[in-house]
Amino acid sequence: MTMQLFVSLFTLLIQHQVEKTQAIIPQKFLLVTDTHNGIRRIDIDTGSNVTISPDGLRNPFGIDYDPVDGRVYWSDEKTIRSANLDGSDARLVRSISQGGDLWGLSVDSVSRLLFYTDDGNKVIGMISLDNNSHQIVVDSDIGRPMDIELDKHNGVIYWSDPVRSRIERCNYDGSDRQTLIVASLLLKRPYGLALDTEGRRLYWADGDTQLIGWTEVDGKRSDFFFNHRRSYFMGLDIYQDELFVTDWGSLQHLAQTTHIYRIGKNKTMMASVQVKGRVNDVRVYAEETTRKGSNGCGNNNGGCRYICLPTPGNRSKCFTPLDKSHVCGEYISPSGFISSLSYTRQSMEIEDCIYIIKTTPGHRITLTFLTLETEDCRFDFLQIRDGSTKHSPSMGIFCNTRVPDRVRSTSNTMWIRFRSGSQSGTGFNATYSSAIIPQKFLLVTDFDNGIRRIDIDTGSNVTIRPNGLHNPYGIDYDPVDGRVYWSNLEEKTIRSANLDGSDARLVLNISQGVFLLGLSVDSVSRLLFYADGGNKAIGMISLDTNSHHIVVDSDIGNTVDIELDKHNGVIYWSDHIMGKIERCNYNGSNRETIISTSSYLKNPTGLALDTEGRRLYWADIGTHLIGWMDLDARRPEVFFNQTDSFFVGLDIYQNELFVTDWGPKHHNSQTTHIYRIGKNGTMRAAVQVNGRVSDVRVYAEESIQKGLPSLTSLSSPSSVSSFSAELLIFFESSCDIVDLVLVLVIAAFLKRDFILFPPLCVRSLNRSVPSSLHFFVLSPSSSGTASCGQRGSSDCGPAK
Repeated sequence: MTMQLFVSLFTLLIQHQVEKTQAIIPQKFLLVTDTHNGIRRIDIDTGSNVTISPDGLRNPFGIDYDPVDGRVYWSDEKTIRSANLDGSDARLVRSISQGGDLWGLSVDSVSRLLFYTDDGNKVIGMISLDNNSHQIVVDSDIGRPMDIELDKHNGVIYWSDPVRSRIERCNYDGSDRQTLIVASLLLKRPYGLALDTEGRRLYWADGDTQLIGWTEVDGKRSDFFFNHRRSYFMGLDIYQDELFVTDWGSLQHLAQTTHIYRIGKNKTMMASVQVKGRVNDVRVYAEETTRKGSNGCGNNNGGCRYICLPTPGNRSKCFTPLDKSHVCGEYISPSGFISSLSYTRQSMEIEDCIYIIKTTPGHRITLTFLTLETEDCRFDFLQIRDGSTKHSPSMGIFCNTRVPDRVRSTSNTMWIRFRSGSQSGTGFNATYSSAIIPQKFLLVTDFDNGIRRIDIDTGSNVTIRPNGLHNPYGIDYDPVDGRVYWSNLEEKTIRSANLDGSDARLVLNISQGVFLLGLSVDSVSRLLFYADGGNKAIGMISLDTNSHHIVVDSDIGNTVDIELDKHNGVIYWSDHIMGKIERCNYNGSNRETIISTSSYLKNPTGLALDTEGRRLYWADIGTHLIGWMDLDARRPEVFFNQTDSFFVGLDIYQNELFVTDWGPKHHNSQTTHIYRIGKNGTMRAAVQVNGRVSDVRVYAEESIQKGLPSLTSLSSPSSVSSFSAELLIFFESSCDIVDLVLVLVIAAFLKRDFILFPPLCVRSLNRSVPSSLHFFVLSPSSSGTASCGQRGSSDCGPAK
């Protein structure tokens, strides 16, 4: 085999991966909602179909497609959601928890608007697809709004009302409301609607009269189009003079199968297919019809700042939404404008509004203020919280013109409340953006007050109090799941929560003899290690399976802190009683004492490991100093000392140490100093905080990326010898049998015994690959060995 052939095979492999990420989307397709099975996309030309089940899909009904962003929108009980055509990147668009019962929806992709019917609240609503602002369009004299159709060229809404047996219309802003057709022999319970804009006809499907009828859009003439005995028509749409309709049949709501009919211009059935499930709404998308659908909002949003509404004659008018609900805005776009209602309309009305910004998980939100003007701080204020609820950590309350230029969240949600009770002032106006921003913060446990998160750059901090917080001591952070882990000293538990304190969970409860202190997380190997002074043990917990294992249980005095060499799979711990620092491998093997009682060390507490500098730092309450040891030469040195100190927590970031000091009052201290000590052993910063702060952990995005282990086994024999890999292949999507064949050929050419695959690929192929093959993920320019269970085992990690 020549090198040219190898290159060709490798190129073919990469091309195959790229092709799999680019779905073949037909130019003409149906979208239907299936109550039991999800959302189906059916190719109009071939009849082939795929079912997608995005996250959050429960009981879909209304559906439509936005060709601009390539996203499907559907109504689902009390929510409206969206996703890509393959079901990926599912998002919540709007949640209506109070009385909501959502049915039909329709998208105007040019004006960037979505309209929906809400039977629970008897309203028709409008949502901007660009900024997620919300407006109620019709809220009176409605029986049961069902389906909704849009004349996107002229800005007109049509909706069916089966309870009041009529079809109505109005403009996008709710004006010029008219009844188009009322109860008759043709119409009793209208459900689905389909608008023929060129023929100027509106078609409807009626579940009671078992027919499809039509009326001219001016309401002057109506007629029968098609009927079918024992039918129960539901969804309806039109494409090139052909109607597509869903029929539940005589079983109606109890139907387990649905007919989808294709009815031609001459009123004859061109095709009929029966599918399993109760199919509700149906929408047709065809590329050529979309290109014809321009309106007055198509050019630069009609020149409007917020919402553009199309009007007849290819004209438009601008509109500022006034949300009638308490939640005055939910924003999910990556960036945009946000302002109070008083600012946009310059009114003097009293306001008390909630605004929620939500972006992609892993991103942070930056809010930049342009204006904040209020009058009386007793009545007028702006409150910002780091999270999605009123219970999330506060980031500040602002009034008058006192506001920072920029406020940044630590999570992907931000909660904003604006209260204006003095009937004066202009409100606030701001921009927001979201991005993956390197996060650098301290996490410290405050025995009396909770957990504090401190921004390293700005010094700003928030206190979080998750459920189950009782005298916390040890702490660490898992950036993979974005969760904080802490030990509760008195409750004898280990718990976790999101960074804003939400979703608190119990990880481990050890009721017998426990005295939990330090803990440390290996986010790559998905392991947590903890020190148990009561049972004289060091334990290990799998973050994925919650399985528990004792690593060390002999010859221990009182273990205070734990540090992990995540690269080599080594545990370091301080023993306050026996006056020594020890280490062993993750599995408890190769245990050794690296330093014992001396002039440098008597009662060690906090530890900090510098993996690049090969140094281990410790804080000592007996000698009042911070020392360090070269892990290769085993030579201890003094780094920093301070009289009357009582050092407890310790961590390192970029050659700077962060240490907590209870001072001369020791355990009775009511305040704590947090020191930032530079590379040369001089104090760069000191801050005194109320409370007895114990452990400290630094999280920095860039340092986490450097800390990947050299070798993480996914499925391997229990012992593998060291080797150096010459081939490294990363997949960004799932793999299939073509991937396997191509990689096997490449491996044979290179005469390699080991093939490197991603976890997702290994899981999908694990049952079919030969047992002699071993799969690993290896970081660049690294080598090492791994120790874990047999094929399919989840208890894997690096070994020294």
